[in-house]
Amino acid sequence: MWFCQADSFTPFTPSTLNKGVLYGLSFRSRPRLAAQAQAKLEISLLNPTSGEEAYSPEEETAIREFFNSAETRKDEASGAVAYYWPRTKWYSDYPEVRFIESFLIPSDEMEYYFLRLGEYEDDTEVSGGFWENPLKMALNRSIAFA
Repeated sequence: MWFCQADSFTPFTPSTLNKGVLYGLSFRSRPRLAAQAQAKLEISLLNPTSGEEAYSPEEETAIREFFNSAETRKDEASGAVAYYWPRTKWYSDYPEVRFIESFLIPSDEMEYYFLRLGEYEDDTEVSGGFWENPLKMALNRSIAFA
């Protein structure tokens, strides 16, 4: 099972802003996508522009590289696949983010399960209904004592 903990970051205060701590800051997320049928996603990856969203050749290359960089798990019996990106920039104007969002919108929500953990505890995104996936991908929150 993939597991990750929240990172600790410098708090945003007027003093850290004045010291330039935020210079060049880019927010990172840990997105995960489980799809019921790998074939449907792979067909979309072969020609990302075939849907409603249009991508330039450079953006199509960025999308393919993004998926090639993912850690993957596959359940051979069901054909389900999960993609995991440990720390990636997650902005809506990035072509790979637009691709994932445009892939999920028309899909039957029972065919996918999407989780994204941002840098802060309240920055979590969950969509889709493929909860009982054979890969056992799930969002877990816990309190622990050391």
